[in-house]
Amino acid sequence: MSPSAPRPPSAARAVPLGAGDAAGGPGRSLLTAAGVGAACALAVVLTGVLARPAAPIVASLVVAVTGLVGGVLVLARRGPRPAGPSRRWFALSALAWCGGELVSALVDLALPGPPPRPNLGDAVSICAGPLALVGVLRLPRPPGRSGALRTLLVDAVVLALGLAVAVWTAVFPPGGPPLLVLFCVSVVLLYLLLCSLLAQVAMVGRDRGVVAVLAGLAVLAVGDLAVTRELVAGAAVWDWRLAALQCLAWPVVLGGVDAIGRGRPLGRRGSATEEGETYATVVTTATVYVTWVLGLVALLTTGAAGAATGALGLLAVTSAGLREVLRLRARLGVLRRLSQESRHDALTGLGNARALSARLTPLLEDGAAVSLVVVDLDGFGDVDERLGRAAADALLVDVASALAARTGEDRTFRTGGDEIALLCPCGPEVAREAADAARALVTAAAARAGTHLTASAGVSGLDAGAAPPGAPPELLAEATTAVTAAKRAGGDRTALFRGEVAEGVRRRALVERRLRAALAADALHVELQPLVHLASGRLKGFEVLARWQDDALGRVGPDEFVAVAEGSGLVTALGRHALRRGLHALVASGAAARGLTLSVNASPLELRDPGYPAAVADALAEAGVPAASLVVEVTEGVPVAPGDPALGTMAALRAAGCRIALDDVGSGYASLTYLARLPVDVVKVDRSLVVALGDPRSARVLEALVRLSRSLGLVVLAEGIEHEAQVRALLRAGATLGQGWLWSRALPVDHLADLVARDAAAHPGPPPDLPTSLLPVAALAAPSPALASQPVASQPVASQPVASQPADGVPVQRAARREEAAPGA
Repeated sequence: MSPSAPRPPSAARAVPLGAGDAAGGPGRSLLTAAGVGAACALAVVLTGVLARPAAPIVASLVVAVTGLVGGVLVLARRGPRPAGPSRRWFALSALAWCGGELVSALVDLALPGPPPRPNLGDAVSICAGPLALVGVLRLPRPPGRSGALRTLLVDAVVLALGLAVAVWTAVFPPGGPPLLVLFCVSVVLLYLLLCSLLAQVAMVGRDRGVVAVLAGLAVLAVGDLAVTRELVAGAAVWDWRLAALQCLAWPVVLGGVDAIGRGRPLGRRGSATEEGETYATVVTTATVYVTWVLGLVALLTTGAAGAATGALGLLAVTSAGLREVLRLRARLGVLRRLSQESRHDALTGLGNARALSARLTPLLEDGAAVSLVVVDLDGFGDVDERLGRAAADALLVDVASALAARTGEDRTFRTGGDEIALLCPCGPEVAREAADAARALVTAAAARAGTHLTASAGVSGLDAGAAPPGAPPELLAEATTAVTAAKRAGGDRTALFRGEVAEGVRRRALVERRLRAALAADALHVELQPLVHLASGRLKGFEVLARWQDDALGRVGPDEFVAVAEGSGLVTALGRHALRRGLHALVASGAAARGLTLSVNASPLELRDPGYPAAVADALAEAGVPAASLVVEVTEGVPVAPGDPALGTMAALRAAGCRIALDDVGSGYASLTYLARLPVDVVKVDRSLVVALGDPRSARVLEALVRLSRSLGLVVLAEGIEHEAQVRALLRAGATLGQGWLWSRALPVDHLADLVARDAAAHPGPPPDLPTSLLPVAALAAPSPALASQPVASQPVASQPVASQPADGVPVQRAARREEAAPGA
């Protein structure tokens, strides 16, 4: 690697004891530390075996030198470390402990006889405990409650006191000088506190470095607690075997600190962290309860165990109780915060729909005048795309703040994405003025942000003493319906949930309920309108149209019930009902045997249903009709983008043998795009172009559309034909098929057989220029000039006179179609 090349992150990390660069990870740091400690321990063991009298002094010197050298190297080491601050504190702790041990060794060498204990060195060594405690507290901790400093400290104190009760009772003899006992209790508590803190961090963070630090401190604790016990018992001899064990301690501690966070950052939360947090919570809580029991036992047996045990037991019980109080307070705080969040919007800080419902309920119960204004920002989605999400959110916050400043924050609620509800303690007529003022505030707030924005408002309310309409969500639904009506009327206006708006909602709910029941009872019926060959007047097929005569509602027009079906999810059932009825009528009338086709409209929901092709195949099989006799009509108003599932559905239908017709061509804005994109066979020219054939400009548009369709190999069918002149113009333009009142209105199913029979008598056999089904692509050719000069078969196919009133039948998915309307209707 060149000197100028960047060094990998691992190259900048120090091995334990700071001895040079290392490319290894945390495992190498720990192995190096363990090797240094093992070498020192081996030296002490050899001294103890070969020169037993010198073993205590040699052990003290080896432990002291090992820790001092390691601490100095760690402090001298430069470069970033994940546990940098903590590393320095642990190094200072090592210097203090090992420095005190060196002082004790020198005192032992200088003074004859048994060394005094505790001495100056012990006073220096005990300073290592607070320094190590600071190091533990400065360790990086995982986020979350178990990583919070207060939680760690409280749990560690409780655990340390409980374990101290057990350790003191089991290991230490009762009695002893009070100051010495106090000193020894402090040593015990410090070690147990350190180990408790590290154990919690290790369980939550799952870090090998923390585990190594815990293991090293545990080794130190064993040795120091053994010496402390000898002090209380009146002895002052430090067993060299313990010293050999402690030679491993400080190298492992310093190596563990160097390895912390090098495998995975300890402060990063992940699945392992969450699992460890759960584990730590369970273990800590169980240990706390054990601690409580130990504390109570110690209090009850104070006389036998001594004052120290009793004091530790009292502290353990008190701390455990304090911990539970703090945990209870934390839980109550969480519940309050969750309650606050569940009733408030995170972005604006306003109350949400739940908070609105809570405010509305007592007002409705009291019978006071109350109104609800729902303000909806017009075209806010465009603002989001134009300005970006952050700017749009800032604008929404400004609008919410302006409305809350005028209405009151406790009466302003965000109930949807760009909907803000205002609770007004007045009747709906007065609330309408508040709605107009709110819309003006929205425009003003948008102007301050450098953009233009209007708003629509819906008002629903009750005057004083009026019976409440029901639950608060119903009042909100009424206001939302009113704002929807305002948007449909063009936006930037206010609508009240009264009159036509309220009646429309009630009517729609009733129609939906009755339509659902009618579909379940198979109570709807169909009528079929003939499709005719323009040149000969010969039948080519039928289009199936849904009809509904309800016992309670009377005759319901398709423009109404189809719209309700589309909005309530019933349109799929309605479409399959019409398909099944139409196919059976085609067979029963003999039309299927003559090769006549059936055209059925498919709604957008059906086209995007993966099961629609299978449902069509089942219906064809049930009726015994070949797939080539079915034409599935797709309205031009259905938005189909690249990748839309509807494309796959249409392709599957064509692959099965069905034909696809593009309906209402010329009524929208996507005709040319759809002709190029959709897999269609038939183009149905919209009635609006046929009616306008008298205008030369419109006639040229239709002629160009027909010519384009034929150049793409498509059959052209014109809708809404009412006059012979229209037929002649369409023939000149090159159209092939027609549909309209010139021949027949939509017919009941029981009239089809007579119509098919008369057509068969008038036109026996298939015509030579067309197959019995719609023209395949290969059969398309330019029209013969002689064909256009032939007389048009203008007599109606049906023998009955055409009614003067308009028919109300429409295709299943097209609520506003007017192909069958009489002239001037």
